[in-house]
Amino acid sequence: QYDGVTYYEANGMDFYLPDSSTFVFGDAQAIREAIKVQSGAVNSLDNNSNLSDLIDGTESSDVWSVLNAAGTQGLVMSLASGASDFNPASLARHFQGSRYTINFSSDVKVNLELMTDDPISAGLASTGLRAAVLYKAYQTRNPALKNLLNQIEVDSAGDDAFLQVESPQSQVAALLNSSLFRGLMR
Repeated sequence: QYDGVTYYEANGMDFYLPDSSTFVFGDAQAIREAIKVQSGAVNSLDNNSNLSDLIDGTESSDVWSVLNAAGTQGLVMSLASGASDFNPASLARHFQGSRYTINFSSDVKVNLELMTDDPISAGLASTGLRAAVLYKAYQTRNPALKNLLNQIEVDSAGDDAFLQVESPQSQVAALLNSSLFRGLMR
């Protein structure tokens, strides 16, 4: 418990339920900060225009998340691990934030958008991420995962880089059990 609110730990990830339709997860410090926001001890997202701007347009998705600049840097480092020719640390200061959405229908649609501060950084990020995805597809011995990785589209437009995939739910199950997904959830 923290400040009278119960939070939980499972497989190295902490989480709590601020209401009946919201699930907040992260490390223990992030959970404690979220609890402080909920109790009013610190400012909420209403006072953070950068994150509020990232949230716009995501709420209609089945699952969504936004990350600040530091969270985005960590996400890109995890995504690009193993792609030796891409050094995401060199682009780190250019990431402004990111958001992802997941929609479930007959297929699962995943969209990751990385916001950078200029089109050159967005292009470099998309090129590096494309190389990382291709490398992971080359490395895997799992045919279903290889097929799914080969379906991932990476591109950039303006100051944003995009990673998108649409796949039947059965193929996504292979991704959820992969080291790639576990790396993202770290």
